Amino acid sequence: MTRSRSGFGRLKIYFGYAAGVGKTHTMLEVAVRARQAGQDVVAGYIEPHGREEIDQLAQHLEQLPFRKTSYQGLTMQEFDLQAALERKPEILLVDELPHSNAPDARHPKRYQDIAELQRAGIDVWTTMNVQHLEGLNDLVERLTGIVVQELVPDSVFDQADDVELIDLPPEELLERFHQGKVYAPEKAQRAMGQFFRRTNLFALRELALRRTAERVGRQGYRETGSERLRQHISSGERILVCIAPRKTTERVLRTAQRMASAFQAPWTALYVQTPDLSSEDPEIQHKVNEHLAHAGRLGADTVTISAENAVDGIVAHARQHGFTQIIVGCHEAFLRRRRFGRSITRRLLSQGGSFDVHVVSAGKDDRPPRTITQRSETHPVLPHHWLEAGSALALATGIAFGFREMGLAEANIIMAYLAAVVFAAVRAPLKVALISSGLAVLLYDLFFTAPFYTVVVDDIQYLFTFGVMGLVALTITTLTARVRRHARIAEDLQQRAERLSKLARTLSRQSGQTRLVQVAEAELREIFPIHVRMLLPDRQGRINPGPVNLPPIRDLTKDELALAEWVLNNGVPAGRGTDTLPGNPGLLLPLGGSGRTLGVVILHRTNNSQDPLWPAEEWRLLKACLLQVSIALEREYLSEISRNTEVQVETERLRSAILSSVSHDLRTPLSTILGAASSLQSMPADCPTGVWQDLLHRIVNEAVEMEKLIEDLVSMSRLEAQGERMVQLSWQEIDDVVNATLNRMRSHLANRPIHCILDESLPTTAMDPVLIQQVLSNLLENAITYSADRSPVGISVTEESGVIIFSISDRGPGIPEEDRERVFTKFYRGPNASDSRGLGIGLNICKAIVEAHRGRLWIEDNPGGGAVFRFSLPVSGWPPLPRPSTNATEAAEANA
Repeated sequence: MTRSRSGFGRLKIYFGYAAGVGKTHTMLEVAVRARQAGQDVVAGYIEPHGREEIDQLAQHLEQLPFRKTSYQGLTMQEFDLQAALERKPEILLVDELPHSNAPDARHPKRYQDIAELQRAGIDVWTTMNVQHLEGLNDLVERLTGIVVQELVPDSVFDQADDVELIDLPPEELLERFHQGKVYAPEKAQRAMGQFFRRTNLFALRELALRRTAERVGRQGYRETGSERLRQHISSGERILVCIAPRKTTERVLRTAQRMASAFQAPWTALYVQTPDLSSEDPEIQHKVNEHLAHAGRLGADTVTISAENAVDGIVAHARQHGFTQIIVGCHEAFLRRRRFGRSITRRLLSQGGSFDVHVVSAGKDDRPPRTITQRSETHPVLPHHWLEAGSALALATGIAFGFREMGLAEANIIMAYLAAVVFAAVRAPLKVALISSGLAVLLYDLFFTAPFYTVVVDDIQYLFTFGVMGLVALTITTLTARVRRHARIAEDLQQRAERLSKLARTLSRQSGQTRLVQVAEAELREIFPIHVRMLLPDRQGRINPGPVNLPPIRDLTKDELALAEWVLNNGVPAGRGTDTLPGNPGLLLPLGGSGRTLGVVILHRTNNSQDPLWPAEEWRLLKACLLQVSIALEREYLSEISRNTEVQVETERLRSAILSSVSHDLRTPLSTILGAASSLQSMPADCPTGVWQDLLHRIVNEAVEMEKLIEDLVSMSRLEAQGERMVQLSWQEIDDVVNATLNRMRSHLANRPIHCILDESLPTTAMDPVLIQQVLSNLLENAITYSADRSPVGISVTEESGVIIFSISDRGPGIPEEDRERVFTKFYRGPNASDSRGLGIGLNICKAIVEAHRGRLWIEDNPGGGAVFRFSLPVSGWPPLPRPSTNATEAAEANA
């Protein structure tokens, strides 16, 4: 059977409009036939319906054992998800898709279990009825009068690979009820009098047929190539639904989801945070978080913005993003709210935009949320606020008396009180500022209008003055409060941007996964009130707890490690506030990379919040921070892959070059040896002595060449593997090392004049004599190779500024300046070589040996023509070694 996606199991739903239409029976019949055809079909969970025909069909299939759990004193039989994952059949039957699992299950809902089975590559067959679709919940309630609690998101139904409608006329279904084939007789009578009434069944059947037809139509668009036409028709439609912190918003969201499904258009759930509603009120924030999460499950994008009023925020967002349909809920209390005699719907329409406004009746409203003026805990009024405001009014009154004594106009007195109002608006909460505005008008009336010290005025014109003064004071107060609020919002945004920027800069300067994790944990603990722990997989793909970086208050438990392993393998969140083990106290989030999960982060909030959902603004900042962490880990991961790739490429190139060189350079001596040995074997007994001696000489020379080639390859491999560890330092006399090298090279230097100059005062130096002799041998052989026969070769050793310098010179063509670095690379052969022998790795070996001694190898021009290879060794040696004892007595004294 083919997969719907690569490695992803298929989902088939047997869909009906009521219990008893034959969904489970049909599914089992098809499963039995598939099992007889050779497919691996297993019954993971079949609801015990108590029907004999169901039980008989189930007996033909392998059945997984139920998972027994206790809940409220009752023993329940549940679907065993872990057993199904371990068995991993080709097709798994799981009855009752909308079922709610026991509290101790991994997921709250069975459709979430099925999603995990699909991720594991298992095809799942299941059953469900139309009344359990979440998008139709309101329609089902209006049609039947019954609220269905177990709901399945419409996205699960729409994304299923196959939906088979199991239909049965309502008359036949009712007949089955009467015969007791669906429920027991007493239970059947109660069901027929409530949910399974004839009118209800016809309405539910119509819903099931219509919903299936919609799905078939969309599938036809995709499979017949008409998707482009459908996109063209619906591309202009974008739906925006407005969220309010009320329970009835759920109905508005479901209506928007149905409209989006009908239009086949994208839709967004928008919450406008205004000063009227507190963003810090736990009750309001909890409702908003629930509605945003609900909208996300229904398939909407979720957005939260801040604005002075809801209408301005909605219109600005709709215009900016090109929404064509706006959906708002109409509550009873909402209908009574007016601003200047116009409802929010009229105000939306009066804004003049290229969108239509849909008002959804949300029914009876729940308790309205508290406003900002009802919350003393968010902006508490402290005694010093009253003191400052009162002092400002008293000072303004004193200044006003001074103005009156000076004979200044009353406008100056009013300005003094307005200055006090501005001071109160800037320094105190809104409540104090508003009261100060009223007191300023009252004080002006008492002390500066006749008759004095009463609220009565003898000139009616003062009423207009009081009104204007009060209006100005109120305007100043509200505008000042608005500026303060905007400043606070701007400060919050700036702080978030600075925190995110600081995190990005800090992570960009780190290297190595361990260091990245430590820095990221520290930065996240500084930004959020959380305990954080990041876990990365090892080379086997298993969670590696690594060093404990958490504060000492707690460490990870085995359950948390097991859950982290699950998050790593599945790439979905788990823990508090999610659909996987929501009872876990921590929130586990995957750190996603390109096509893989890079790690898992475990979060525990330290502010003792009982709300499992994070505040929207804080959640967006957290996701942005974790995205930066994921980018940093991905960068490190890709850098490691790049380094490994470079090593592999270099290894492959080296292997190819070695094979190529070895196949060429060993073929010649082997052919010579084989030919000479064959000639000796077939040579007659009376062959002249000189002939077989010449053949033996050729065999020996070619064998020596082969030995040198193999020695160079072995030396190069040892140097690359061991580096400086290969060097075995000991105190050596330099003239002994040079003489040993010349004796070793005697046969090669037989026809060459050697000019050897050694300073008489050369000190004893720490070196590896075997490796230094190899360097000298390679350099001498290089000088022979690249110079004419019988041309001289020079060797000199001097001491300069605490460094021993070895020089080997020749009279060859020399080495151009641009090639002097290339000659030390592997397999480089100069164009002026006298023959094609050699792998071209001799100078590379020399450079590696000298650098392992903490020295340097370079090339200079020979004044008499040719090249001079020089290398230096430190006089003191590295590392310093104790002077060797001359006899056993000195050794014993040293040990003592």
